[in-house]
Amino acid sequence: MAAKFRSDIDGLKGIAIIAVVLYHFFDLLKSFESSTVTTFSGGFLGVDIFLIISGFLITSGIVHKLENQSFSLSVFYKRRLLRILPPLIAVCAFCLVIGFFVLFPSVYKELSLEVINTLTFIGNYRFAHSGGYFALDTSEKLLLHTWYLCITIQFYLIYPLLILLLVKLFGLKNLPKAMCAVLALALVSSYIFSKGGQGYLLTHTRIWEMFLGGVLFFYKDTIYSLVFDKRQYLQYTAEIIGVALFLYSVFTTALSNGAAWYISTSLLTVIGTSLVILAHNEHSLLGFRPLTSIGKISYSLYLWHWPVIIFCFDLGYSSKYLHLFSVIVLVAVFTSLSYLYIEKRQVSNRLSALIYVLSMIASVFVFSQDGKNLLSPYIDPYGKKMVMLDTIKDLNYKPKIMMTLNEVPVYKLGNQNEKAHTFVVGDSHSEHYSYYLRDINKRPLYFMFMHGTIGYGPNFSGYKVKVISTHEERETFYRIYKYVLDKMRDGDKVVIGNRWDVYYTYFIREFNLKDNDESFNAFIKALIEDFDSEIQHYPKLNFYIIGQGINTSQSIVNCLKANLQDSALRHIFKTDRCNFTKDYLGYRRDLINNAIREYAKSKDNVTFVDRNAAQALGDGKFRTRTDGGKALYYDKTHYTTPGGNMVGQYVFSQVFNSENL
Repeated sequence: MAAKFRSDIDGLKGIAIIAVVLYHFFDLLKSFESSTVTTFSGGFLGVDIFLIISGFLITSGIVHKLENQSFSLSVFYKRRLLRILPPLIAVCAFCLVIGFFVLFPSVYKELSLEVINTLTFIGNYRFAHSGGYFALDTSEKLLLHTWYLCITIQFYLIYPLLILLLVKLFGLKNLPKAMCAVLALALVSSYIFSKGGQGYLLTHTRIWEMFLGGVLFFYKDTIYSLVFDKRQYLQYTAEIIGVALFLYSVFTTALSNGAAWYISTSLLTVIGTSLVILAHNEHSLLGFRPLTSIGKISYSLYLWHWPVIIFCFDLGYSSKYLHLFSVIVLVAVFTSLSYLYIEKRQVSNRLSALIYVLSMIASVFVFSQDGKNLLSPYIDPYGKKMVMLDTIKDLNYKPKIMMTLNEVPVYKLGNQNEKAHTFVVGDSHSEHYSYYLRDINKRPLYFMFMHGTIGYGPNFSGYKVKVISTHEERETFYRIYKYVLDKMRDGDKVVIGNRWDVYYTYFIREFNLKDNDESFNAFIKALIEDFDSEIQHYPKLNFYIIGQGINTSQSIVNCLKANLQDSALRHIFKTDRCNFTKDYLGYRRDLINNAIREYAKSKDNVTFVDRNAAQALGDGKFRTRTDGGKALYYDKTHYTTPGGNMVGQYVFSQVFNSENL
C-alpha cells in the first residue's frame, strides 16, 4: 500500500502554489498600491489542495510502516519536524534581521510576536483571533502565511497518535471505516465552528481536509479498480475535470473583509483534488516537467514568496515591469537557496536548534523593547502610526462616548466640559488627525471614523459590493452620521475627511464598469450628487470637505532610511529623492479636488479644504518630512502622528478660522 512517486500530485502541487503566489501578490499589491485586480481572487484555495495531499501522503507512510510493523512514533516526529522546521526557522530569522533595518518599530514588535507564535505552532489561532485572514492588514503580517504550517504541524503531532489509538480500538483491518467516522466528526466540527473569516485559520475547522486525504488513501485502490482500471480515457477525464474545478474556483471565488469561509467555499477544490488523486493517471497531463519541478519546490516557494514580496514593496518597489521582474528574481533566488541548501540538504540539527533558540530569544527581546530598531529615532514615539484606540490606551485617555450603534462609537474629543459644536467624520483619513484634535487643538468636538467606510451619501453607503467595508458596516455608519447631523444646531460645523479615490473601486464594481476616464468622470459626478443630496437637507450647518490627499510615489520607509547617514544603507538610498514626493495619483487627484472645490463655490455653507497645501513645495512636489525630520507618512497615503499634527494644524485652521460661517 505504499505510495509510489506520483508526478500528477507534484503537478497538482505546482498549480496550487502558483495560484497561492498570484493571489498573495495581488493581495499585497492592493494593500500597497490600492490595486483593484481580482483575477486570482480564489487563489487562496490552493492551500486546500496542500492540506488534502498532506493527509494522503502521511497516511500512506504511516499505514505502510504499521503493516510492516516498523512504525516508530519518535522517528515519525523527527522526520516531519526536520522536514518542516529548518526552512521555517530560516524564514523567521531572515525576517527578524531584515526587519531591524526596514520595519516600523510597531510592525517590528508585531513581527516578534509572530515569530514566537509561529515557532511554537500556534500562530494560526493568534491570527484568527486578530480578525481573521481576510480582515487583516496583510501588508503588515510578514508571517501571516505560516498559519498553514501551524495547522500542518499540529496535524502531524496528533495524527499518528490518533491512528495508533484507532488501530488499538478497532484493529488495522477496520482502520478505513474508523477514519470515515473521524472525517464525519471533523466535518461537523467545521460546520459548527466556521464563522466569519476565522474558520479559515482554525485547525478544528480545516483538519477535515487532511482527514479526507487519509480516507482517499484507504479507498483509492477500490475506487480505481471499479472506475478507472483499463479505462485511461476516464483517468484523463477525471484529471481534466478536477483541475478545471479548481481553476474555476480560483477565478470566481472571492472572500474579503467581513466575508465568511465555510466548507462550501472549498467544495469544488476538494472535489477536483479528490478526482486527480483517485484517477492516479501514470501518464498524467500534470506530469509536465516545469509544473512538477515547481511542485517539488512548493514548500520553499510558499515560505519565502510572502515576506520577500512585502519587503520589496516596503523598499519602494511598484507595479513597474522592472520592479516586478526584480521581485520574481528575488523570490526565485531565495526559494532556490532554501530548497537546495536547507530543505533538500538538511542542515545539521544543532545549527537548526541554535537558530531556533536565538530567534526566540531575539523575539522576546524585540517585544520587550517595543520593537526598537534602526528606524526608531526617526519616527514618532507611538510607533508606526496614530491609531486612536491604541493611543487612548497608551495615554490612559478616556474620551466620553456619546453614543454607540453596532459597536461603532461617537467620541467627544478635546475639552470634555464644554459643549461641542463641531462634528468630524470619515474614514482612516480623518482618523489620522485624531491625536491633533485630542491633545493639541483641544476644542470640544464629536469624532467618528471607520476604516474604509464612506461617511456621507445615501448612494455610496447603500452599495452592495464589498471592497474594504461591508454593506452592513456602511449602512450602520451612515445611520449614526445622519443621527448626529439631525441633533446639531444652526451654525454648527461638519468636517468630512475621506480618501475619496478608494471609493471609486466601490463604484465600478457596483455597476460592473471598466476602469477608464469615462468611469472615473461618472464616479466624480456621483460623488458630487451624494454631497448635494446630503447637504441640501442641512442649510443651517456649515460643511467642510477635506480634499483628496497625496499618494506618495515611493514608500516612506525609504525616506526614513535616508536619515541614516552613518549607516551602510546611505550608499543604497539617496537622500535627495526622499525629501519630497510626486503624487502618483496625478490628474485623478486633481479631478476630484477640482470637482469638490467647484461644488463648494456653488454653496454658501460649504468650504473646500485642500490639505495638500500644507505640504506643497511647488513644481508638483510635496514634502514628506516635518521640519524636525519626522516622517509625515507611515504608508503611501496615511499620516504618522507628526504628519497628522502638521497637516491637521493647517486643515483645522481653515475650519475654525474660515469666514464662510
